[in-house]
Amino acid sequence: MPEKLKTVVKLAAYMALPVGLVFAIIWLRTFHSHEPWAQVVWKAFWFVVFPVLIIIAGRIALRTKKPSEEDWKEPYRRAICNSIQFFGNDRKLEREVWVVRQLLVATHTTFQESELGADDEPGDVSFQDARFQVKELMQNGRRRHDELRESLVKLEEADSLADLLESYTPTDITFTEIVDKTIALANSLEATKYGPKEVCSVDLLCYFNWLDYSIVPPLEIPEIESSFRSISLVSNTYCAVLGASASAPHFMQRNAGRVFPNCDR
Repeated sequence: MPEKLKTVVKLAAYMALPVGLVFAIIWLRTFHSHEPWAQVVWKAFWFVVFPVLIIIAGRIALRTKKPSEEDWKEPYRRAICNSIQFFGNDRKLEREVWVVRQLLVATHTTFQESELGADDEPGDVSFQDARFQVKELMQNGRRRHDELRESLVKLEEADSLADLLESYTPTDITFTEIVDKTIALANSLEATKYGPKEVCSVDLLCYFNWLDYSIVPPLEIPEIESSFRSISLVSNTYCAVLGASASAPHFMQRNAGRVFPNCDR
């Protein structure tokens, strides 16, 4: 049965009794208005039954009320605005700590939130004797703030939730390919940004954040060569310590060469 027809049938069922009562009272008032018992029924209708019918009608109206534009858009608007704030410059450390936390949880490393804090350059986040330099791997030309603002514009222009739906056809990428991209980034940083002394004292942590990609087996880590003290990787589905030197933190050495499912997924 169509949704509109269901609503009409429900309203008709709800209103059958009150409408019948109204007609009964009209009949009573017309043909038996001088009877004492009719006067009692008449007063009972107006002072008891009628207010109850008004309350019932109000509740029905609230239940069948169609959500306003503000009602259904507000949670999505709030989520997008929160994301815009989260990716602002003033919350850079918070984002970097989030990536480090993903790695620690996935590798079953015990930690306290108070142990995660800002580090001196060239590090971003310190944890015990680890000095994480956090980098994000994104597609070339991708601008996150533009994406979020476009989503906000699309939301404001939408007439219903159906207008927000998008087809999702992810492209497969192997974990090995992601490792290769991580090592390429490490080599680029080593050649253009950090000197030998900085590199050997820093734990590089890359967050793979490509849109519309699905990570598929094999989950293998090829042999890597890098001057960074350690290199690790976090994605939305897997985390891994790709390599760790003898001077790297103990928990990094212990997990070197291992791939873990991301526990937040």
